Parts: sequence; structure tokens; C-alpha cells
Amino acid sequence: MSTRAEVYRDKTVVVTAVARSDGTFGWEYTIDGVDRHDSGRRGLPSEAVAFAEGLNAALAQIDDDAFREFRTS
Repeated sequence: MSTRAEVYRDKTVVVTAVARSDGTFGWEYTIDGVDRHDSGRRGLPSEAVAFAEGLNAALAQIDDDAFREFRTS
């Protein structure tokens, strides 16, 4: 298990690549320490792919939330 933290749009994103017993990897992320998301049951071929996909998902979530907030304000 490896973890990486990033800051994007004043939000703290923590992405963790998780090794699974079947030799594949998954990911988990939180935004500002809450709102945990994961890759589900799908297995990824490497830790690097898991990190990239998890970080991409987290950044997309932040952008989606910002767009929704913009549209409702």
C-alpha cells in the first residue's frame, strides 16, 4: 500500500494504491479527509496505474463539485 497527497483547488486529496491478494491493484481516495471513494472490485495491473486512475478520479470529482457549485450560485 502506497499513499500520495496532493493539493488541488484548495482541497487536500489523498490517494492510496492498494495491493490485492490476486496480484492486482486498486485505489482509494479522500478529499479533505472525508468522502472516501474506491475503485470497487475492478483490478488494475500496476501500482502506477492505480495511482494515476485514483488521482484522476479525485480531481474530476473536485472539478464536478466546483462546477455544480458555480451553477447553483
